[in-house]
Amino acid sequence: MIEFEDLNILAWNVRGAASASRKRHMQEVIRAKHISLIFLFETHVAFHKVSTFWSRLGFQPIHVVEAQGHAGGIWCLASVSIAGCFSVVDIHNQAITVRASKGGQSWFCTGVYASPIPSARLHCWEHLKNLRTSVDAPWMVLGDFNNSLYHSDQRGGNFSFAQAVPFRDMVDSCNLLDINPAGYKFTWVRRRGGVPILFKKLDWCFIDAGWRTAFPEGAADVLPRLSSDHHPILVRCGPTPLRGPRPFRFEAAWLMHEQYAGLVQDAWALQGDVSSKLELVKDKSVLFNKEVFGNIFFRKHELEARLRGAQRKLERVDSASLWRLHDSLEQELDGVLKQEELLWFQKSREQSFLLGDRNTKYFHTQTIVRRRRSRIHSLALPSGEICDQEDVLKREALLFYKSLFCSQVQVSPCSMSSVFPPPLTEAWSCGPYSGSD
Repeated sequence: MIEFEDLNILAWNVRGAASASRKRHMQEVIRAKHISLIFLFETHVAFHKVSTFWSRLGFQPIHVVEAQGHAGGIWCLASVSIAGCFSVVDIHNQAITVRASKGGQSWFCTGVYASPIPSARLHCWEHLKNLRTSVDAPWMVLGDFNNSLYHSDQRGGNFSFAQAVPFRDMVDSCNLLDINPAGYKFTWVRRRGGVPILFKKLDWCFIDAGWRTAFPEGAADVLPRLSSDHHPILVRCGPTPLRGPRPFRFEAAWLMHEQYAGLVQDAWALQGDVSSKLELVKDKSVLFNKEVFGNIFFRKHELEARLRGAQRKLERVDSASLWRLHDSLEQELDGVLKQEELLWFQKSREQSFLLGDRNTKYFHTQTIVRRRRSRIHSLALPSGEICDQEDVLKREALLFYKSLFCSQVQVSPCSMSSVFPPPLTEAWSCGPYSGSD
């Protein structure tokens, strides 16, 4: 379905949607992953208390099942630009089903938050089996199922076959397949006194054969865990877009940095006309952004990479020192996201309004049109790690084709004699030419 290839879906047991740290993390994921449809679970708060936050992000509710205290809660939110494509077709206290329609094509998406009480989860399984009979288009079912399918989906504790069998029966009866997301093996962790005691795969994304046929490039990722004991799940209906380098633009947020005013004053104090001074300010601004201000993004990506590595290692080993490092990285990353939040605010329309007439084309900022460059979603690196980072994908693809087509062949000088003609002799190359020649 070409109409929905740009649709990215996020499902996350947020464990409290009003928390400031969760809001920052949510805002970062929405911006970085270009999310259009969101399912949030265990919200712990009434939606109207945070509706202003979501309006500022450009999202509106499709349907909300409010939490009862700290129990339950399912929010289905969509970007304002495509909210008209979604309509609610079924509501259950443990699931919301919407129909996505555009250009004469449609499919179903069900967000599930299954009850943590095993007996109550059985009602959810029966509901999904009954819903299967009425779904007449491609179907996706994703969310927090509070259940594992197999013993390999759990590390630590006792695996319950009695709870897994009804869950597996529901998946088979609905003809659903696991989309097999890339990233982490487990999606939930329980800690006691700072020490992990249990890892499980509780968050799933299931699709039927019709959805796989309609979205052959569709894929999913388990994102890093932050501020919650659940990992978010990202689903891309289309291929992963790879973007080229971004052209230089003046960033209004530089004006907030304590060193930038002095940079402009020093450049303006030098001899020369206005044009040369503006050019000097431009050159110094590029260097300033690279060496000083740009470090915000460098630190963010570095911390995210270290956090991913710590979480992957914690899936295999238990270490109190590693958990302390994990918590320290999480706290430091939250601080960097606060700094980046200020930067993105400076790039908004409010900043353009404050600058007024000073907002010349030199001080202009614009949105870069992101287009699809490749159909590669992720690669298995030689180390065995599954990677979807754009710079790594480009580098690995280049190395692969270089090794494939650029072989080093030793060629001896004598072997070239059959390729090139012999050199001209002195008789041919010297002296005047006669008529017969």
